Amino acid sequence: MMEFFRSKRADVLSHWYSLVPNFGTSAKEFYETIERALQERKVPGLEISRVEFSEGGILSDKREYLRMSRERLVFDVCGAPFGTSYFFSCRFAEIPAVIQLWQLLLLLRKSSRNLLAYPMTFHFCVGSCSHSFRKRNTKNVRTRWRIHG
Repeated sequence: MMEFFRSKRADVLSHWYSLVPNFGTSAKEFYETIERALQERKVPGLEISRVEFSEGGILSDKREYLRMSRERLVFDVCGAPFGTSYFFSCRFAEIPAVIQLWQLLLLLRKSSRNLLAYPMTFHFCVGSCSHSFRKRNTKNVRTRWRIHG
């Protein structure tokens, strides 16, 4: 249950990579070209940033990725030299929604008002109908007793 409140890592939905032999460029130029092309398209709500991920373990070098995000969807692109070749990779992921404790409490408080209002309204309607029904029948019963008694 507590995992519901913790920030989670992105769930990778798709991943691909390609090695281009005997090719070379700088990662900075590659990322700037992509950024310019996306800015020309004017994608609404698109945020572009740079993030660093470890190449391997904790002590390994970090590799810079170009991150394009919109709402909870993330697209990470990497371009890096690999010997005499060049390595390209893309990762498409979704960042899970994280609900804060205060948001859950607010939701419970608002929904509890509705849950309490429904029985009170239902009881009032049914109670007033049954009360008038009992009142009518009680009157008839008393009249019968007087006639017979």
